[in-house]
Formats: sequence, C-alpha cells, structure tokens
Amino acid sequence: MDFYSELDTFLKSNSSRIREDLMLSKSNPLYEYYRDRVRNVLHEMPEPVKPPYEICATDGSEYVQELYNGKKFVVARAISQIMDREYFSTYFNVLGMDRDDVQQLVKRIMENAEHKAALEAVKKEESCLMIMDGSVSGRFWWGKKVYEGEIGKDFYREYMDSFVSFLKQAREKKIIVLYISKTSETSVMKKELHKNEKTLPDFVKINNLTDHVLIKSIAEKPCYTEPVSLQRDYEGYTCNFQTVHVLPEMDDLPMKIDMIIPEGVTTSVDEIISWMMWGYTGIRSHNLWVSLVDKKVKLNRDTTRVVMEMFENEIEVWNAETRGQRRERIRL
Repeated sequence: MDFYSELDTFLKSNSSRIREDLMLSKSNPLYEYYRDRVRNVLHEMPEPVKPPYEICATDGSEYVQELYNGKKFVVARAISQIMDREYFSTYFNVLGMDRDDVQQLVKRIMENAEHKAALEAVKKEESCLMIMDGSVSGRFWWGKKVYEGEIGKDFYREYMDSFVSFLKQAREKKIIVLYISKTSETSVMKKELHKNEKTLPDFVKINNLTDHVLIKSIAEKPCYTEPVSLQRDYEGYTCNFQTVHVLPEMDDLPMKIDMIIPEGVTTSVDEIISWMMWGYTGIRSHNLWVSLVDKKVKLNRDTTRVVMEMFENEIEVWNAETRGQRRERIRL
C-alpha cells in the first residue's frame, strides 16, 4: 500500500471522529446542551460601514537559521502601515537557545518587534484605528514565559515593557486597538455561559470544546457574540478590554476580536464590527488592512536567501543547512 492509499484509509476510517471534533453534529448531547445557550448570546451582523478613522495595521515576520555551532541566527521585522506612512522595527541576533524554545521564542521576538513598530506609529499619529494580529490575553500570557539560554530572563521584561508602553500610548492618544485572531483555543464565551449555572452535567464538565467550535456548530447565520469584559495586569498597569467572536459568513470560520476602547471614546461594539466587516475580504483574508501589511512584511524565500548571503559574505563562514531545514525549504 502506498502513502496516499494509507492516507485515504486513515481519513475514511476516522472522518466521523475528526468531523465531530471540528463541528458538533445535532445528535451530539453537547449540541443540544449548548444550542439555546449559545444562540442567546449571538447578535445579528451589522451592515458594513467604512471606518471614520484611518486604519493603522501592524504585522510581523520572523526567520531563524541554525548555524553549524548550534546557535541560531534570528531575524525579525514588523511594520505598522497607515495609508502611505510606515513605521518599522527590526531585530537581528545570534543566540544560544534551547531547541525546545526556538519556535515560541522566535515568535515572541517578532511580537516584540510588533510592539515597537506600533508604539512608533501611535506616537506619531494623532487619530487612527490600530489593528493587530493575535490576542491581548495571549500577549499577557506569553510575556510571563521565562526562556533559557542567552536571551534569558531579561526578555520577559523587555517584551512586556514594549507591549505596555504601546498600550499606554494608545490609551493616552485615545486610539482604539483591535487584536484579531483567525484561530483561537479560547473558551471565554463558554465560561461566561457557565457562570450562573450551579451544576454542570458530567458530559459538559469533561468536554474541551472551544468557543469557535460552538459558534461554528450552532450559528444559523453570520453573527457576533455578546462581548465579554476581561482584565489583565502587569506591574500596576491594568488593561481592560472586551472579547467578541465574529462569524462573518456561514462558509467561513469564526474569528476572535479583542477590543481595547480607551475611556472617553464614544463608540459601540456594533459599530466596530461594522467597520471590520467593511474590511472583510473572505475566508482566506479576514482583514484587508492586515493582509496588505502581511504581504509587505513577510520574509519570503528570496528575502531570506539574500539575508543568508549577506551573513555568510560578512562572517566568511559558509553555513550548511541541517537536514530538517532542507526539508522545510523544499516544502516551501
């Protein structure tokens, strides 16, 4: 039996289980339990409306090359773009780091560059709507991670300081900040549904359904969820924000939007959703503005080839790819 035949056999024999994990069937007791509870917190999608602000979108990209001595050459960059104006942040370093940390640490380095680019933008711009990729809760959570190796414990403080500096500046300028996640494991909505229930059935207690699975399984038309108010703290700084989930089209997947609305800014969740839907461009690109900056900031194969040529020409040591990196490059 060849590779594709084995894959076909696996998919056919496991399709029901996998499909049920992705979308509850109506015969599932969890569907019956959550159906009315979820529908009670769904709102009709507003008509798309052009935002009354210029949009500043921020995104980042990262690249890591393992050197023959085991250290990692790390490159990251971020761009905040508003109309034809751009604000940059870059990071270059050669670091010793635990292999188990590489994937997450390089991602955090990129996010740190995003904080710095966004901070420069909100310092210079007087009025805009800031759109970021990711999650507010995620940034506060990942910022607590301590990494081994040369970057060490100091990175936690640098990451959080740059993040909070950006949030403080946006608050001072009364700039709305939106974090958009295309995938999410959050269960904030589900926990809110359970908040006033004295007891839960055992089959509900043991399930690990995410908010997005519930929304995708139960919603009957495009919608957004009742906002949930959340709070995160860091060394005396408190960030208050609201989380909503949006199902933009029935054939699309939900996205999570964290909304930081500064005190004194008069707007509503409904208005913000209408602005985001004005920039919605379909299942492959949830947000027009983030997609445009993503294309500009991405470190593609041509760029990384030039990066490594410059590295090798200056350092004068040729660096062989590891077998794993060669496989990764071929896949790309």
